[in-house]
Amino acid sequence: MGAVLVFVTPIVAPVGIQAIVDRLSKPTPTEIALMRPIGQAGPTKHFRIRKVTSGKCISTSVADSGDAYAARCFLSDDLLDPCWRTGAKQMLCVDTPWTREATVVNVTEQRFVRQKGQGARQDPWAVELSNGERCLHSEGGTQQPVAGTIAKYSCGDGHLIGSPRQTTAAWRAPFVRAGGTAAIEVEVLRAWY
Repeated sequence: MGAVLVFVTPIVAPVGIQAIVDRLSKPTPTEIALMRPIGQAGPTKHFRIRKVTSGKCISTSVADSGDAYAARCFLSDDLLDPCWRTGAKQMLCVDTPWTREATVVNVTEQRFVRQKGQGARQDPWAVELSNGERCLHSEGGTQQPVAGTIAKYSCGDGHLIGSPRQTTAAWRAPFVRAGGTAAIEVEVLRAWY
């Protein structure tokens, strides 16, 4: 019987691969983004106006209560929140922070007053997760019970249970897929206020 020789050659990973492995093993700090579409000179970003309508803007924003300049506008058949003033009688209402679509509201009644302490919100208006989901904060009556607790965020294919945990540089949150009952921990890559 003949002998079989086996040669073992050590493989050394290039430095670039080790850097990728190191990066993947360390959570990326959550990026904080401020949604401020209106500056002193007017709109700060280019938006595609999908609708121009009329409505009453009579309360501060619930969706983005951390922004003392954000408002909530009521239309005859809809509620838009958050909205920002673009002129004396006009508001720009943004659907999500990741799209460039907005609605212009010609204001028929305006009487919201900024509340003392407004601007200190703990929960972001919207978040982007490490699993690719984008989620918007649910408001009051739209919060749904999921997996035995309240879903504070509605996502494309599921919900976030409770609020993102902001105890470390990389926030985490429990995510439940639509129709699911078990939550999995995911990283919050970006949070919009």
